[in-house]
Amino acid sequence: MRSRTLLILTFFAVSTAPGGFSNRDSAKYTASVTHYVLSARIDNERHYIQGEARFVIQCLHDSLAELHFIIPAPLEFYSVRDAMDKRYDRRLIDLPGGGVEVVVFLDSPVPAYSATVVRLLFEGEVDTTSTHPVFVGASEFLLTYSGDRTWWPQLIAPAPAPTAETELSILAASGMRVFADGRMDSSRQSEKLVRWTFTQDSTTALDHCFFTCGIVNVESSAVVSVDSTVTFRLHQSPAAMDPVLATRILYQLSDAFEFFSALTRQRPPGTFLDYVVVGNDDHLRDWLHTPELIFVPNSPAFSQDDSAALMTGEGNPWIHQLSHWYGFPVADSLRWMEEAWAGYLTHRYLLARTDSSFRRRERLGLLSQILDFYPTPPLAAAQEDLQAARGTYVLLMLEYLLGRDLFDSMMRSILAHRGGQPLRFSEFQIACEEAYGSPLDWFFRQWVLQTGYPELVMSSDVRQTNRGTYSVQITISQRGDLFTMPVDVVLFSNARPIARRLLVREQDQVFEFVVPTKPVRIELDPDYDVLRWIPKIRLLAHAMTAQKLIAGGHDLPSSEQEASLTLKLDPNNHAGWNGVAYFALAKTAVIRGDLKKAEELFRKASIMEAVEPAQIYPVISLVRLGNVLEMQSKREEALQLYQLALSSGERNPHLYAYAISEAQKYLQHKFITSEAFWYGFY
Repeated sequence: MRSRTLLILTFFAVSTAPGGFSNRDSAKYTASVTHYVLSARIDNERHYIQGEARFVIQCLHDSLAELHFIIPAPLEFYSVRDAMDKRYDRRLIDLPGGGVEVVVFLDSPVPAYSATVVRLLFEGEVDTTSTHPVFVGASEFLLTYSGDRTWWPQLIAPAPAPTAETELSILAASGMRVFADGRMDSSRQSEKLVRWTFTQDSTTALDHCFFTCGIVNVESSAVVSVDSTVTFRLHQSPAAMDPVLATRILYQLSDAFEFFSALTRQRPPGTFLDYVVVGNDDHLRDWLHTPELIFVPNSPAFSQDDSAALMTGEGNPWIHQLSHWYGFPVADSLRWMEEAWAGYLTHRYLLARTDSSFRRRERLGLLSQILDFYPTPPLAAAQEDLQAARGTYVLLMLEYLLGRDLFDSMMRSILAHRGGQPLRFSEFQIACEEAYGSPLDWFFRQWVLQTGYPELVMSSDVRQTNRGTYSVQITISQRGDLFTMPVDVVLFSNARPIARRLLVREQDQVFEFVVPTKPVRIELDPDYDVLRWIPKIRLLAHAMTAQKLIAGGHDLPSSEQEASLTLKLDPNNHAGWNGVAYFALAKTAVIRGDLKKAEELFRKASIMEAVEPAQIYPVISLVRLGNVLEMQSKREEALQLYQLALSSGERNPHLYAYAISEAQKYLQHKFITSEAFWYGFY
């Protein structure tokens, strides 16, 4: 465990807006960062980091007498000093759940519109077994400021400015190659050490400044776009990725770049985009990106030529991350748009490159992510994963409502005329209404500002007329909340299908029309253009809600009720989703202390036939069954299950990436249980 060869160092400021704070937002804060320098020395053999962060802090109004930072557990700040190396007084406050709040007392208040310098000297030996690891796998270690993997101090007050001058300096082993955004310079300090320095050409949003990866014995490949303006580069440690798959990904990225540029009429400013593949641990689940650098987590997920997964939206995060190049700044009221727009662009690209089955398959996939019975907030307040799926569906529905040509024209206009200013929700609605030609309050109220979704039930009656044509009467009923929406009804016969778009806005509504040939089949919204409940998703929603009630609300009785209802509604597992229900019941049994029952339920879950999106449950159930056996001192039996899970997962590394990493972990280390562990989603 002491032979570490890879470093990832990420700094993201607490600013949530890519374009920074507006003037109105800045009035909330007392100060901003106008210059930032991070210098760090990395000892990857001892898992040790030491360095200094220097902030130039501008007082925005009133006066500034103290500063607050949140410091995560792995680091210790042994000194806080000014530009002249004089120590500041400080007070440490332990935070619930770990970490420390540091209050820095300035020697004299900084008056409004003046600046001061604060230097934070830090060191730390990172813990590879903690729940916030900085080391990953046998040859990598990770230092991030992202989500719950924080290691870098987060400013409480003052807030960071929209932009700041920045510099990053990393002293690392000479065999290590370092990647980061900005202009790069390297200089050898000794036979064993090289200093890598990165600077930005201009003031830059702090949340885009520092994202640094270092790899020993790096392997790289590259593809140039058709117009020779952008180079796509892929970097990974030896044997981290199948070379055939790597080549296919690079060519697909180049193709997607051309498609996105033509669709949006935008040309990203960068001349290269680096993808760095790193990690084989479950804690590396999120893709992190800056404008020119993307961190690709969990290389085992991409270790084989699984190119079929590249033609699905969920299976192609490469294209999804590239689509962020074509984003635009948004205000807090439209925060959901960031990931939603990336998901929409990914959907459009893959739809243009796949067969006709893609549309229905992808819409069902989105529905399975969105619909459950767990309490969900309005879109603007939802968690990021739900925002991405639901927001993407909202954009697809707007395209359906406006028509593709009008929708494309509207979005191109938004992209062309933003001028770097964040787009607000009201502005986006006005742009949609101008394209549509009438108010869309009903649309945004239903799909963005409120919770709940419609469920539509259709019945039909077909009669032949005296003229030999056929009269079709269709009744559409809404269950639950009443929605207003257009919806397509398609009549299939021996001739060409006939589509009718109907405006549904009543609890029970009857439509009549005449067609030349007798329909043999009538389908309501066959391509799932409308975000709505459908019977097969309702069954899955019960199972997924059982999972979310454990992980999100720690509500064991309600989770058991939802899981049991799933099994009651589909006792023979025709839908292929019962494994989710058994998995949830098994976790509940562990938390209640009934290990025998948990063992029985995990065994059932591990042999269940499973279909998308529940395929991972039989494999991860093998791992959790092994965990339960270890809790009963049956390590040898557990090792057999971990190996079986690993072998099963390696048949499709992308699909079973999480289960693979879990099996690998417990093949190497004994399982240590905790209640918090069993409240996790998997």
